[in-house]
Amino acid sequence: MNILGHNYIAKIVLGKYNPEIAAGCHLPDLVPFLKGSALSFDEIHESPELVYEYSTKHNGVGKNLALGLMTHSVKFGADKFNRDIDTWLLGNNEGLQQTIAEKICEASNIDIDTAKGGRMHNYLWCGLDFFVIDNYPKFIPEMNSAYKNVDIDEISAILSEVFHKPIDLIKDNVKKHIDLVINHEIKDKQSFLRFWKDFISDLPDKDDVNLEKAYETIIFIENQFNKHWEEIINRVVSDIEDRMKFYLEK
Repeated sequence: MNILGHNYIAKIVLGKYNPEIAAGCHLPDLVPFLKGSALSFDEIHESPELVYEYSTKHNGVGKNLALGLMTHSVKFGADKFNRDIDTWLLGNNEGLQQTIAEKICEASNIDIDTAKGGRMHNYLWCGLDFFVIDNYPKFIPEMNSAYKNVDIDEISAILSEVFHKPIDLIKDNVKKHIDLVINHEIKDKQSFLRFWKDFISDLPDKDDVNLEKAYETIIFIENQFNKHWEEIINRVVSDIEDRMKFYLEK
């Protein structure tokens, strides 16, 4: 799942939305999307309960950050379904998989094996981002406002204390990751794609995104599976609510 999907689903699951939650929705992707991240995958992506425990000892400071991190993670959140979307949308339709993979090759300037492998689910989830832009446009400025108001100093201090890493390194990582969202200010599909192009540029496959081809590819995906997106949102939300039940009831 990508930035719009993660943030929109977090708002539904948590019944609220603010800058700390927005930060939590995005920061797990420091790994693998930021080269040389000071935090490991196990730390920033899969240990949100440690941030939650920290918040209980510090008068709730960091609680919303922890909840945002949870909604993103594999353990509690949406990333449990990262690769499931291939099955949900493509099933055993090898012809459609081949068609989309060829489009991804042109869009990202990568080989067919990478397109059918790791990049397939990235592009399929982009269809959900386009769907959110089309169907929930009021959420877009709300998300932009949240990221502009993230307290980078406070977030960095919390993560530094929880994971025992130098605060200057953490702050550098957090600032780069949050500034990427702020600087691109996603307003429509074109600005989302400019964000996406920069966002995936540090991946080992060295995607060189052609914005026009990427737009054509994701529009194709959005339209091809248009009747499924709302169902996918509801399915993911329901599952996250179940796995986060202990924290949501507090």
